[in-house]
Amino acid sequence: MPDVAGADTEPRGFTGTGIAVWAVGTFFLLLCMWVTHQGGLLPAEPASADGPGSARAFLGVLAIIVEALPTLAGWWGAAAGYGFALRQRGIAQVGVGMAFLQTLNYVLGLAVGFTGPAAWSMVGVGWGCLVFQVIRGVGTSRSAASTSTISAPPVRRAAWVWLIGVPGLALLLVGACCPPGTLWAVEAFGYDVTSYHLQIPKEWVAARGMVELEHNVYAYLPGLMEAAFTSLFTMYGGADAGGVYLCQLFHASFAVLAAIGVAHWLRGWVSPLAATAGGAVVLLVPWTIVTGASAYNEQVAVAFAVVGLSIVAGADKPCGRGAAAVGLLAGAATLAKLTAAFTVALPLGGVLVWRLLIDRSAKKALAPAALCVLVGSATLLPYLARNAAWTGNPVFPFAQSTLGESHWDEARAQRWNAAHMPDAPWGERLSSTWRQAIGNAGYGAIGGSPTPPESRNIARFRTESGVPVFWLAALGGLTYGLTQKRLRWLSGVALVVLLWQFVWWLTLTHLQSRFLIVGVVPLVAAVGLLLEALTRLPGRGGCTGPGLGAAVMGILLSAGALTVTWSQAVPLTLPGGRSIPAPLWFITDGLPSPYGRGTMPSPTLNGLPADARVMVVGNNQSLFYFERDLIYASAFDESPLTPILRQADTPDVVAAALRSRGVTHLWIGYSEIDRLHATYGFDAEVTAEGVARVVRGWNHLTPPGPSELVEVPAAPR
Repeated sequence: MPDVAGADTEPRGFTGTGIAVWAVGTFFLLLCMWVTHQGGLLPAEPASADGPGSARAFLGVLAIIVEALPTLAGWWGAAAGYGFALRQRGIAQVGVGMAFLQTLNYVLGLAVGFTGPAAWSMVGVGWGCLVFQVIRGVGTSRSAASTSTISAPPVRRAAWVWLIGVPGLALLLVGACCPPGTLWAVEAFGYDVTSYHLQIPKEWVAARGMVELEHNVYAYLPGLMEAAFTSLFTMYGGADAGGVYLCQLFHASFAVLAAIGVAHWLRGWVSPLAATAGGAVVLLVPWTIVTGASAYNEQVAVAFAVVGLSIVAGADKPCGRGAAAVGLLAGAATLAKLTAAFTVALPLGGVLVWRLLIDRSAKKALAPAALCVLVGSATLLPYLARNAAWTGNPVFPFAQSTLGESHWDEARAQRWNAAHMPDAPWGERLSSTWRQAIGNAGYGAIGGSPTPPESRNIARFRTESGVPVFWLAALGGLTYGLTQKRLRWLSGVALVVLLWQFVWWLTLTHLQSRFLIVGVVPLVAAVGLLLEALTRLPGRGGCTGPGLGAAVMGILLSAGALTVTWSQAVPLTLPGGRSIPAPLWFITDGLPSPYGRGTMPSPTLNGLPADARVMVVGNNQSLFYFERDLIYASAFDESPLTPILRQADTPDVVAAALRSRGVTHLWIGYSEIDRLHATYGFDAEVTAEGVARVVRGWNHLTPPGPSELVEVPAAPR
């Protein structure tokens, strides 16, 4: 391995530290959060006379964050405690500890159920380990102080560089305090959040355990974060407004862990300034903000990938304990997001073997490599056993042709495969590398051309094919690193991991830009290498070059992040009919009820009688917000209306069948039914025209439109 002993040498000058740095950082953070509210396209006149004021909304964001902090601190403190018990140190203590904590929560939810006392007890045990570490550390430090006669020279840090990432952190926090369904047009305004990422935990809370949900196929995915959201809901007291924000802020905290992890990983190779700048850039990548501020699972995979790389590709040689930690991180990342098996687990395992073969003989490398595989497999075992018990297929809904379709038929399996397996021709795939990756606004590209309308892959920003600032900086860093002997190993790891992730994305996915998010890890490492190259430029102590480079990169990425975020809000119609993205203070004034702004359902829905039972037909956009008893199915499961229409489609017969099941109302999404038929397919019996014909004479509780609420006629006496 190359000698990296000199990498921690701090450039002289311009390295403000301590309280002043964090005071300035806090001020900038609050300023950026305020500007985030004020900086949208303001309407010429207020949208409504009773619209919330920006000051009220801004204070509401702070209140949400303060309210969530104790629970978030509970989880992260417990993670650090479990990491100490697993004999990890530094960033690995927190990252590996969180992987263990979430896996433990998953197993407990599956075995004994989700309850508040169980969740708090699990957190309490972790805190006990942390308190023991603190007490032990105090005693050790006092003993060392009494025997030491040599004082170590003070170590200068580059903490001021974290200020570069403050605008991204502000956007991340504000976005996490916006209700699902009001932000992120590129993600269909949080469709996945309200239809399954939070809807599944809501149903698990009601069931007090991890139960099979045949009507929602996404409940058969591993669901590590969904299990964590369920415990957070139980700790908070319910799946309501505060619980939603708690879940979103919890996911956002993984983006912060990823940023700190990158800085820690690079610190062993490059100067603290370049390392810290690389970590700060993580927070400025627009896809980090979009995914991190949502109740998703992407940032968990990113954070665990960073921590794993800091172990296998750091300055220290990985030992057996490190190999076990990498296996746990790889397994937990895959439990969080199944695609992480390719983007995180395989790269981590490959780099670990590569590193072991460099540091020791093949014979001595076998044991730690096997330990990594064993721990990773054991981490995945609860998920595989759960699905096998539920469906007979441990990886359902995948591999149905060989391992079984469970309650699905061939048509439903084909629909799933069409939506999740690659089918685009190579010409389209190659063109997507520019539109959806290199020149994509989500990865910091500036400018570009308007995105043409598309019905199938709607996860696209308004502009594409811009100037790839982020990728160009990474290319420069990789080029420099590969020419330097002491940086060649780090550069090689970043390049190999990025190429593997890119090839996987290009060949085995349906080319959504978000699926390449884990590629941010090697990209920001390469940006750190570019800033290290700038230390060769003339300046005070070699610091002007990287300082200027970090500032320029921060400004460009901040501009892109701000532009992306402000273009992602729900439409706001102005007097005169002009439509603009809503200023963020209109959507951060407390969680709206399902009849609020934007894509939320009709006010009549939750105003129905308490004993109302609603069947949802192709209208899953805001499932999580529904407060009435629901019958629904995901887009890939059989619609609950299908077996009824299969028997007969006359209004009286359909009404009688619905009433026999206790259904009092239908919540119908005509435009969504048409979209599903036009893309991946939908039940042939359920068409927008056919459903409209059946309910034409029924009592319509909402005005005509793409969605409507209809009362099912009572059976004649």
